Amino acid sequence: VYRAVDVTLEREVAVKLINPDLRNDAEFDVRFQREARIASQLSDPHIIVVHDFGIDPTYGPFLVMEFLQGQSLRERLQSEGPLQLKAGLQLSAQLLLALIHAHGKNIVHRDIKPDNIFLLNQSGVRLHTRVLDFGIARIFRRDEPGKAETLTSPGAVLGTPRYMSPEQLAGQPVDARSDLY
Repeated sequence: VYRAVDVTLEREVAVKLINPDLRNDAEFDVRFQREARIASQLSDPHIIVVHDFGIDPTYGPFLVMEFLQGQSLRERLQSEGPLQLKAGLQLSAQLLLALIHAHGKNIVHRDIKPDNIFLLNQSGVRLHTRVLDFGIARIFRRDEPGKAETLTSPGAVLGTPRYMSPEQLAGQPVDARSDLY
């Protein structure tokens, strides 16, 4: 992820380049573009904003996102220890609002973990968070869970095992409940 400037709109942005080794799969570019469209559909104050995406001939797939200042929840816990009760409740409420929004659009994150929860530097005492990396998101249809559109191969197990739901670890279909696990 690189810090950059959007010269058209004169604003700081973050540009995430995708590891070129992942492009060995012939379907990768199609899946990447689908992922980027999914992420750009999300418009919640607790989910990172995706401004643009594309595939550069030299550098490959990229996402242009809002530039955030702060630290991941993991970094915060390592540097300062456990959150105070009020901050923990604020973070939990904001995380749930982000998931409600994503699940309302039939998107399951599948990798909720401290590294993907970002704490913004803001003045005042209120904690403000953003959920990052819908990179292994899965679109699901509540009415037809067996017909979910996925960015990964059927039966693939992606995510961080320490934070995965049992059905995800087993390579079984996931839905919104997997994010809550």
